[in-house]
Amino acid sequence: MKRWQRKTVGESTGARKRCESWRVNLDDAKAHLREIISGLNPGEQLMIVQEGEPVATLTRARPNRWPCKAGSAKDTKHWMAPDFDAPLDDFREYAE
Repeated sequence: MKRWQRKTVGESTGARKRCESWRVNLDDAKAHLREIISGLNPGEQLMIVQEGEPVATLTRARPNRWPCKAGSAKDTKHWMAPDFDAPLDDFREYAE
């Protein structure tokens, strides 16, 4: 969203890393909340301001689990082309 502003909250000093947060107007947040949340990375903060003063902070939650489990596709049939491991024509000159 074009109305978002990224503002530097802290500067890099020693072991501390630079910390940035997003700022958005309260009216824009109300109108586009779903889009704003989907644009945030997990753990990233968004400051909601009204008339230039902060009124709330929104933080996207970190996922509780991985999106898939190991071995979840073991019974799934997979298709592979019969010539999967055949040499590619583009590399024929290198193979000679």
